[in-house]
Amino acid sequence: MKKKKVKKQKTKKPVKKQEDKEYQFQDKTWRKFFSHPDMLKELLEGFIAEEFIREINFEKIKKLNNTYINKKFKKRETDLIVKLLTYKGVETYIYLLLEFQSTVDKYMALRLLNYITLFYQDLIDQGQVKNKLLPAVFPVILYTGENKYTASLNIEELIEKPYEKLEKYIPKFQYYKVALNESVEEIDEEFRKVNNILAGVFKIVTAKGEEEIKETLKILRVRLEKAPEIKKFINEWLGHLFNYKRFKLENIGEEGVEKMLVTYLKKRDKKAKEEGMEEGREEIAKKSLQEGLSIEVIAKITGLSIEEIKTLKLEIKS
Repeated sequence: MKKKKVKKQKTKKPVKKQEDKEYQFQDKTWRKFFSHPDMLKELLEGFIAEEFIREINFEKIKKLNNTYINKKFKKRETDLIVKLLTYKGVETYIYLLLEFQSTVDKYMALRLLNYITLFYQDLIDQGQVKNKLLPAVFPVILYTGENKYTASLNIEELIEKPYEKLEKYIPKFQYYKVALNESVEEIDEEFRKVNNILAGVFKIVTAKGEEEIKETLKILRVRLEKAPEIKKFINEWLGHLFNYKRFKLENIGEEGVEKMLVTYLKKRDKKAKEEGMEEGREEIAKKSLQEGLSIEVIAKITGLSIEEIKTLKLEIKS
């Protein structure tokens, strides 16, 4: 009697967890984003209140490929190390830790200190220090989570001090925090500056809904017209972001921002006509005038006549 062949059941591949997708997106996009000199410059000059930033020669920055993230935290953060030179030729480094999970680690200061000591050890092992002193490292954490950031910025606050005579042996280490969910007013203030692009990106990342994204995108598009050297880069980055967030706007590509704006305006115009809200395009025109965009370009974007836009311009002046 022949034995029946038992069909092997196909083993299902494990479904990718949401946190894996989150990490892949955040790691890939943010590292690339802040590897761009202009974006790193806008981060340091716009969101970090330290005097030495003014002394940095941003034409001389160099991104390192090193990473020191502990395996335990691989899915919640990514890092970037950038070598800087001041105008006086002083060498220094920025260690940027991008934390994108909402769960805040109480011992973040210890983790950061550990990463930096590993970096120092690498410099020693590679013979880049020799008899010199170790270079200064400016540690920065960019927190994109939703919960309030409650971790101590100073490692001393994490260590007990039972004896006064032992206090001088307690390590001293502090890092700088940029928490997007706590910087709404600062982001808005920076975004009001005519040429600031990074603040627009932060507004999109922290937006509460699609309408806020669209409103920010309109102004960002205008600014990118004045910065052709980074327009393609930002368009690609926004494409990754919208694809990840499943934000449904068509035609994202090399000219993505411009096409996204046109798509939005078509949808908005249709809705305005249906609801008797034709003033929507006028608001866009007014904001564009305040941003310094030419009347001809505004007419092309909004569909308003040049005479209508000139009238709006007079209204703004009055």
